[in-house]
Amino acid sequence: MKEIFRNESGYTLLLALLLIVIIGLITPPLVNGVMNSTMQNKKSETIIQSENLLDMGKHFFRNEIVTKVGGLNGETTMSINEIRNKLISIEESPPILLPAESSDQSFQVGFSSISEEKGYYLIEYTSRAIIDGKVYEEKEVVQIKNNSSGLNPNPENPNPDPEDVPNPDPDPEIEDPSTPPVVNEGESCLLNKKKNGTITLKSKDHCILRGSFVINEHVDIKAQAKLEIYGSVIFNGNVDLTGSHKGFLLIEGPSVFNKPLDIGGSNEVRIKGSGDFQQKVSVKGNGLIDIQGSARFVNKPTKSGNGSIKVNNTEYR
Repeated sequence: MKEIFRNESGYTLLLALLLIVIIGLITPPLVNGVMNSTMQNKKSETIIQSENLLDMGKHFFRNEIVTKVGGLNGETTMSINEIRNKLISIEESPPILLPAESSDQSFQVGFSSISEEKGYYLIEYTSRAIIDGKVYEEKEVVQIKNNSSGLNPNPENPNPDPEDVPNPDPDPEIEDPSTPPVVNEGESCLLNKKKNGTITLKSKDHCILRGSFVINEHVDIKAQAKLEIYGSVIFNGNVDLTGSHKGFLLIEGPSVFNKPLDIGGSNEVRIKGSGDFQQKVSVKGNGLIDIQGSARFVNKPTKSGNGSIKVNNTEYR
């Protein structure tokens, strides 16, 4: 009998050692896979963040050109020195900080060079995204005709060959009306609806904004009110569309929501650019969020009833 127990103890020890070896072989690949997945998710989030910030910078600087110099790919009567004095260089541009709980984010934008070629000013500018100290950059060139003299910009050649004149056709991205903000306009419509730190649009109120905006107030869209933003926007206050009727928020460019977004009833939020949501997103009833660009949710959004969140025509899970 003692011999049998001794043999069973031997088998138990062998089985335990075998299990330890198997676990030791399986665990490293599993841990490595989880770590790789986590790092990949973090990398994807960072890429989306950087794209959003770069877009913010582009919209900001294009709006600066429109406001201070002249129409994008249009013409101006300013001299090249006047343009340099009106705009800010990338070296002198202060970073614009975005409040975010998960990371340090800011964007910086300014001109890299301004030159003149065959009667056209070429303004090269740099949009820079900074996330947790890591820098991402993109450069673009805006072309504006020099009309300062009102005469032929090249008097030595009164009949220039069309091939010698730079192609004034705008960049397709700039030509797209959903991309470039025009001069900042429409903000007074919101300010007239502001009371006690809240902007309330109700009944059939309809505000149209064009440009790059930072809205610090709580925005409350009720009944059949509409807010359309053609450009970029940063919301630093709560955004609510919870009335029983169909309110509407349209954003044609990139957007950042630094506070909760709450949608109910049959209200809709449609974003043609990127959407970055730093806090809670809630969709109830027949509410809808429709995003046609990239989307980033720091916290998993909640949906109830027939609430729907679509990203590039696919339901967000």
